[in-house]
Amino acid sequence: MFFLPVCIMVAVGLILHVILSYMVKALLLLLVGVFGRIVYRSLATDRSFYIIPLGAAIASKIVLAVTWLLYLHAFAGWYWQISFFIFVTLAPVLFLWIVFSDPGIITVSHKERCEMIRDMWEKESQQAVSFCSTCLLKRPPRSKHCSVCDRCVKRCVFFGITL
Repeated sequence: MFFLPVCIMVAVGLILHVILSYMVKALLLLLVGVFGRIVYRSLATDRSFYIIPLGAAIASKIVLAVTWLLYLHAFAGWYWQISFFIFVTLAPVLFLWIVFSDPGIITVSHKERCEMIRDMWEKESQQAVSFCSTCLLKRPPRSKHCSVCDRCVKRCVFFGITL
């Protein structure tokens, strides 16, 4: 399932590159779309919801690097080649940094949790505070309670991790 985006991107690139009429190219692209949908539906699981965007992100970088090396490298100036090399090496490094870094989970003691609930109860007349009834904490902005890690975090759909 991880390689489905790579296969689809390569197939689309090859179809657009060959010398055929636009009608044949359109039909072939439609066929690739239908085939990709059939493969996705037959192999889809709950985990594939997280794997497909990750595969698409990696596939786009692979297609970008191959396109650069095969078609654009010979025509680009030295400054474009250096900048491309920097960005191509920086993208996986930043990706791994995001995946393996600490998501910043809020940890509090039982006493702090009780004080927070008491303060929220006493100041109920003020603005509405986003509160997680599972964690018994004030929910951080744009976060939800995650059933995977059992904490209030921001889940990233593209990486399948907590941020």
